[in-house]
Amino acid sequence: MQARTVLWAVAALMATSLIAHRTAQAGAVGIGASENKDRPETITNHDLVKVDGKLGWSIEKDVFYDPTQGPWVKRLSFNKADNYNNSTLRKSFSYNESDGYLQASLFLAERLTITGTESWSDWHEKIRGLVIPEPDGMIGDVTFKWGDIKVFEVKKPGDYKFREPSGLSAQVDGNKLDLQFDPLPVGTVLKIVKEIKLKLALYEDDIDSLRDCAEYLDGVFLEVAQFPTVPVPAAVWPGLALLSGLWLRRSRSRVA
Repeated sequence: MQARTVLWAVAALMATSLIAHRTAQAGAVGIGASENKDRPETITNHDLVKVDGKLGWSIEKDVFYDPTQGPWVKRLSFNKADNYNNSTLRKSFSYNESDGYLQASLFLAERLTITGTESWSDWHEKIRGLVIPEPDGMIGDVTFKWGDIKVFEVKKPGDYKFREPSGLSAQVDGNKLDLQFDPLPVGTVLKIVKEIKLKLALYEDDIDSLRDCAEYLDGVFLEVAQFPTVPVPAAVWPGLALLSGLWLRRSRSRVA
């Protein structure tokens, strides 16, 4: 009976902690995101720009962890790529006329400020794929993946310059990117520059140049979903430890 009372008390403590966490985030500024795929997603649109001499996308946002929201989805547009000169296009695109494949190496540069009330311990990104306008079938055999992580630095509150975070572990697996690090407090600014690699077949016979390729991509965009994760709330750890201890005691008494 006593054990059951303790279990209910621990469960109440954990629930109270999680409710307080959600309430505190209600007034946060910026984009809320989490790993919860069944929650509403925030979608933002971004135009193609020059990033370190190549084409790509540059994004600056305030972001906070919010378990009531799903991943933050970025739609990275290829519109007006043909506005750039041939020299810039060649740094980002290559086209093989013999097989009709266009290959691209593009930069995604982000400057993210942690808002809300929760520190971050991870940052996750996944390339979902190309979204192609009607008529369907204009592009086929698409492959995409993360390339190199060019920059990952942070500036915590009170720091005077960016530096690599402590405890950094970076895992790149095709279209998935996972960054883990020692908890970063609210107010920290993350600077991340990554390479995205694409290969796609263009089903047209009259493409003779990179400018033709750029015009062909008008209306196409790439979707990337991303979200932070946070350390387990401190108030929950004692409850988890107590639950574990009670479970072990009950298991041993049954064996005896």
